[in-house]
Amino acid sequence: MSLAFTENEGIYVPLRHKPNPIREVRNANVSEVIEVLNEHVVDDLEVVTFNRNFDLLMLMADGMRKWKKWRDAQVRSYHYDCNTHTPDLKSFLGYVLGLKPLTLKEVLGITSKDEAIDFSNIHPADGLTYAGQDAIGTLRLVNELDRRMADWKMEFVTGK
Repeated sequence: MSLAFTENEGIYVPLRHKPNPIREVRNANVSEVIEVLNEHVVDDLEVVTFNRNFDLLMLMADGMRKWKKWRDAQVRSYHYDCNTHTPDLKSFLGYVLGLKPLTLKEVLGITSKDEAIDFSNIHPADGLTYAGQDAIGTLRLVNELDRRMADWKMEFVTGK
C-alpha cells in the first residue's frame, strides 16, 4: 500500500509480499494497518485514489471502513478525456503531467515482454520506487485535473 501526503512525499507499507529465499521480507501486519487507517484516516483525512472502487473493496475485505472524504483520479480522467487516452494511471500521468513513470519491469530490470510479474512476489525494497511513484503521481494527477476542470466550471461530488 502506498500513501502520498503531499505531491512530493509519501510512504510505502508492504502488506502482502511473499517470502523471499534471498532477502528477508517483513510485511506490516494488515490488521494493525487497517486499525490505524480506520482510526486516523477514515474520519479525518481526505483520501485520493486512482480507482476507489478497487482500492476500497480490497481494504474493506480486511475491515476498512468507508472513507468520509475522497477524490478519485480515474473518475476525473474519464471526465477530462475518455476519447483519446485509456484512463489508466500510467497513461494519464504521461498525458496530463508529462511524466513517464517507471514500469515494474523497468524497476526490476526485466527485459522480457513475456515474463509475468505478480507484485506480491516482489521484495518490498524493490517495490518502493514503483509504489511510491504511483501514490505521489495519483495525488499530483487528481490535483492537476481538478485545477484544469475548475476552469471549465466542472464540479465533482465527492465522497459519502
